[in-house]
Amino acid sequence: MFFYVVKSNENNIMKQFDECFHNQSEGCYDSDGTPFSEKTTKFIIKFSDGSTIKGNLDNSEEAQDQSVGMYNYFSKVHLDNEELKSNILKQISMFNCIISVNFSYPKSKKESEEVQNRIKDIYKCVENCGGFIFMDLDNIFHPNGKLLISKDGHTEFTHFIPIVYGELK
Repeated sequence: MFFYVVKSNENNIMKQFDECFHNQSEGCYDSDGTPFSEKTTKFIIKFSDGSTIKGNLDNSEEAQDQSVGMYNYFSKVHLDNEELKSNILKQISMFNCIISVNFSYPKSKKESEEVQNRIKDIYKCVENCGGFIFMDLDNIFHPNGKLLISKDGHTEFTHFIPIVYGELK
């Protein structure tokens, strides 16, 4: 799963993941095994059942280039409401940080309520970060879970104002 954000302070994203999972995990670590810090960009969250959440925060020029590519891709999508399309494209043009998240769990837990709740917690954390979720290579979802735009021109919005987050909650 990838989610795109507009942030000036990426450190708060790491704090948000720590807050979301600290009490239910064995720990939230930088990729080198040390606890989260201000410089964390690659992380792992370990759980007692053997499941993990691995993530990578990318705010490089390459991430911004990906946003340009996404803008170009979705600019070709037909929406009847041109104002809505223009505002969606403005939002996409502001993405300056990508967070990739990979959730893995033991096969024996696949259908468990615990795994389903953890997936919900990941989405809640993404929402708290103000992340727009990019899924299935052709859909962008708003932090509230509604479809913002698809390659087929579908949206759950009739009106949208671009969101810029200064600091997280």
